[in-house]
Amino acid sequence: MIVEFLPYYFFAAGIIGLIVSLILLLTKNYFSQKLFLSISLISITICAFNDLCYLTGFIARIPYLYILSRAVMFLVAPCSYLYIRNSFGAIHKVKRYDLLHFIPFLLFIIIATNICLTDPNGCMKVIMNRDNNGVASFNYIENLYSLNMLLWLFYIGMQIVCILKFEQQKNKPDSYYDYKVVDWLKFLNLLLVIVFFLSMINKMHIDSNRNSDLIQGFTLSFMLLVAAFYLLSNPVILYNINQSSGTTQSIEKAHIQYKDEEVPCVTQLFGDKQKEKYLQVLNELFTQQKPFLKKGFTIKDLSQLTSIPTHHLSYLINHEFNLPFQDFINLKRIEYMKTNITSAEWEKLSLEGIAWEVGFNSRTTFFRSFVKLTGISPSEYMQSLESQNKNVSA
Repeated sequence: MIVEFLPYYFFAAGIIGLIVSLILLLTKNYFSQKLFLSISLISITICAFNDLCYLTGFIARIPYLYILSRAVMFLVAPCSYLYIRNSFGAIHKVKRYDLLHFIPFLLFIIIATNICLTDPNGCMKVIMNRDNNGVASFNYIENLYSLNMLLWLFYIGMQIVCILKFEQQKNKPDSYYDYKVVDWLKFLNLLLVIVFFLSMINKMHIDSNRNSDLIQGFTLSFMLLVAAFYLLSNPVILYNINQSSGTTQSIEKAHIQYKDEEVPCVTQLFGDKQKEKYLQVLNELFTQQKPFLKKGFTIKDLSQLTSIPTHHLSYLINHEFNLPFQDFINLKRIEYMKTNITSAEWEKLSLEGIAWEVGFNSRTTFFRSFVKLTGISPSEYMQSLESQNKNVSA
């Protein structure tokens, strides 16, 4: 009963995978990430159509689809790795040496095509029955195909290395990234790991090539559907996975300018008009309500006050002001302190009292932030004010 529905399942997976792949290829913006992701999805789509043609008997009319579906499996893991690597590494162009990852695919398709041309009867027997018994040349193809599992293991390990490197960088003061994109990349890696282990179990415990191939095809098509629906339900990822090349501006010249390391996964989340709207909302809020004076003020608190998503706020502050959120809030507190330091209400306050007044939790945090963002200590700043006042009085 289940087998009767499999053709519809493979057809749906193939069509949906094809649509998502075309969207990725036709969307403008940067091409380096979407190209490899689309190749990976198209490869699985070809496998889905191969299983569909086999179940319906149509494979006899296009026997080369069998060889092609075997060959493109050598593209899924490397292209997924290149996509994840380029997204985490902020790589804007396809590198020439990336073509080396396509060598196993080319070798396999050349060898398999040659065997099919020299033994067409054996080719048709294998394609129609999915049985290599008595066809020694196709046993050789299956042995080559089994090497794909080793490639998957290698590339999955490389993807995990990319994720671990990112995890080490993301907590640095100059790190900024889009949570949605990062979650998607981790989810994709998890899908590939699951498919790999299911394929290994399938190969070890299923004796029949026919059943083994159908189970693997079912697993791959399920991965394709899950990935496609994830992308379709997150248009920001599907249409706009590229890195932004926009410039950043500082709040004031005394800021620290972060640089040196390239930060992964910086995504253009909104256009200039939306950015100006967000900046206006932030300016009005900070001018009128001064929420930064609240102790323990977080980006979630700011999101609630402005109705701006937290990942948009994180992106905006990092790009527009070149500061992480906490440093941005501390800078606002310091600017407020400088504006009010000469007021009568603050004349009798100690530096610790001033720190408490502007929203810092402790004197230590206040001193560290002041030095970091202005280059001098609060005591030195107060001494410079006293010197200025004496000069004015004189």
